[in-house]
Amino acid sequence: MQRYVGGPESVLHRMKFAQPVVVLRPGDAPLTDVQPIRMLVYVDAARIITRVVCG
Repeated sequence: MQRYVGGPESVLHRMKFAQPVVVLRPGDAPLTDVQPIRMLVYVDAARIITRVVCG
């Protein structure tokens, strides 16, 4: 997934994931629970992917 960093958020809509995915945008409340199987995708105000992590 790291290859999508710098790309548009819209690429995520065409993909299927085996694990839960959460997209976090500016202003979203941070998640307080850690789930190792969950993928977190951070996007900026321009809807560009800036970071992808598990948790």
